[in-house]
Amino acid sequence: MIRHLLCAFVLAGMAAAPGAAQTPPTYGNEWFLAGVPTDVTVQYEAGDWYVYVVDQATDEVVKYNRNGAFILQWGTSGPAPGQFQAPTSIAAHPNKTLYVAEQIGDRVQAFVNTNVFTLWGSNGVGPGQFDAPAGIHVDDQGFVYVAEDLNDRVSKFDELGNYITFYSSAAPLVGGVPYALSLGPRSGVASDGENNLYVTDTNHHVVVKLDPAGQTLLVLGTFQTPSSLDGEFDTPVDVAVDADGLIYVADSGNDRIQCFNPDGTFRYAWGTTGGASGEFLAPQGIAILDWPGGGGRAIYVADAGNARIQVFESREPAAAFCTVPPLIPMTQDGSLEYAVEVQTTLGPIAGVEVEISFSPEADALIAWHPGQTRPVSGFTDPGGGVSFYLMGSGCVEPSRFSGPIAEILADGIRIGTAGVISPDVVNPVGTLATDLGQSICADGRTAVDLSDMVFFADPISSPGYEPCLDFNGDNQSDLTDVLLFTIFAASSGLAGPCN
Repeated sequence: MIRHLLCAFVLAGMAAAPGAAQTPPTYGNEWFLAGVPTDVTVQYEAGDWYVYVVDQATDEVVKYNRNGAFILQWGTSGPAPGQFQAPTSIAAHPNKTLYVAEQIGDRVQAFVNTNVFTLWGSNGVGPGQFDAPAGIHVDDQGFVYVAEDLNDRVSKFDELGNYITFYSSAAPLVGGVPYALSLGPRSGVASDGENNLYVTDTNHHVVVKLDPAGQTLLVLGTFQTPSSLDGEFDTPVDVAVDADGLIYVADSGNDRIQCFNPDGTFRYAWGTTGGASGEFLAPQGIAILDWPGGGGRAIYVADAGNARIQVFESREPAAAFCTVPPLIPMTQDGSLEYAVEVQTTLGPIAGVEVEISFSPEADALIAWHPGQTRPVSGFTDPGGGVSFYLMGSGCVEPSRFSGPIAEILADGIRIGTAGVISPDVVNPVGTLATDLGQSICADGRTAVDLSDMVFFADPISSPGYEPCLDFNGDNQSDLTDVLLFTIFAASSGLAGPCN
């Protein structure tokens, strides 16, 4: 019988328990732009994720796949719809609309594909007007938030650009005295799952968390005190929140990214000044791609001073699970059907190699399907499943072993370990064949194809058990029967021709 084993194993780099990562993400990839990338966002389209970047120097929006392969770009310099005047920030709506804020154009343009869906804004201080838009964000409900440099406020709109309200003040936790926000040429906005807002109060060197009514809930950093200490900022310019509520801040003056727990306590930071991979020169924008199913994520950073996008991966090993059938008895001729399914926190996973490893006792008692090798292995399909079939042929004596015939074991992303290799056949003088699945002709020179049979190198006593390979009629199957059968197969034409 087969041992029924539900196995949990580690798939390195697949997913993480929510909020589990305690160390900075690792560098994954980078690609370069022609000008100055000031912001980045991600959007799900047609079954995959895509990355959009605003290049302020070239007045363009550039689209890439999530691995950085160029797809398309649009935009030229100018005031007409579809043109840009210093695009500073970009955000993606759940309905696949892209919103671009223009710092010099004092407007927001909304695109579906590359076509302008709507636009709004003009220079001024009134509702729906802008003075140097510095950041844009779309929350989970589809509301659009625009941070303005010279008006020092965050304005809220619906998806069509209809004005709703604005936020312009916050209260530091120390003292509790309200103060006016002082935004910069690049100030970011983000939101969490509870619709709270996060604003980089750039000139005050803090990040402010506001509830939907505009009341201050949290302040990260020390008010009006630039610093390079952990948890402090020097000109924070953008902010993002992942699915676990972790807060990421582009600490531009310190050329690093800092991460905070949902309660505001410092978690970790990464990056130093420079142009090497993992280093930054004035990072400007952050976008988070949370992997479906939770746990891992990719963090895209607009590294403006180095004219590139850098990608960092925050993934920890997570449990993946293989399900196996209940106890399955083998038939007496050794046949077996067996299916395994592999699931992860991301759902089914294809391409995982699954091996069935047989116990030493059973290994010599199982008939192998032509083309199969020991151990039997296969790769999961897109549904996470893989099936095995072992052809029945030979003599199986259940009393020969007490343990399980096959075990599904866990070892990294391989289910199973290398099985005990016992020979399929021996040659007529009792020596093991050099290749598994082959035998040697009576003259010891030509391979005999007997992959549908099982031969035993050790004597097997099984009185009265049929159908065993009892060629000499002594009511037991042993090495003598193996030799006789090999010679018979070679001479009778059951095997390949002997030369």
